Amino acid sequence: MKKFLLSLAVLFTAAFSANAQVVDTTPICGSYTSDFYLALGSPVAPEDIPVPGKVVLIEPGTEAGTINFKLNEFTMGSGEVSDSNPSLGNIELLNITVKKEGDIYTFADKDYSHIVLGDGAIEADVKLNSTTSNITNNVLTANVDIIWTNGGNLPIFVRLISQSFTSGIESLIVDSKQQTSGVYTLDGRYLGKALNASAPKGVYIVNGKKVLK
Repeated sequence: MKKFLLSLAVLFTAAFSANAQVVDTTPICGSYTSDFYLALGSPVAPEDIPVPGKVVLIEPGTEAGTINFKLNEFTMGSGEVSDSNPSLGNIELLNITVKKEGDIYTFADKDYSHIVLGDGAIEADVKLNSTTSNITNNVLTANVDIIWTNGGNLPIFVRLISQSFTSGIESLIVDSKQQTSGVYTLDGRYLGKALNASAPKGVYIVNGKKVLK
């Protein structure tokens, strides 16, 4: 009996500790307008010149204490999106666990996600580098590691350093070129890809626009 009670106590303590470690991600959710660096084959160098104005969206994940990381309009060129440097699509990394120590938010390591860009021209494995990425005082430093799997496993290094931050629901109402997909409440909670018919009456953000139900 004592052994059973001891085991029960250990399980209860472990469950309590796990719950206590869930981080409130609300303060860091929003849009980060960032300087964008890209390097092929070798890491970003100090002398590399960034492309300004890239938008990174940090949104609540579907699991407690997680975020979704979204980099819109990814390009392989060094300039802004244009006919000669087209957008290949968006990079989305979902349900990344967040950790917090003091004012610093960091990200737990997660396996590579496989993505397809440029209408199938590029297949890649992508992950957020948990060692070198963080959010401190509303400043995002993100290093994204990409392996171009149908391009000879060429490594692609992406660095983003934010210059401004828009928090909460404000970041969900954006220009159509940077539109956020899905349904959110006004406090920024993600509800799914489509507005459910059984959802209570009220105002929602649907694909980046306010909708009255």
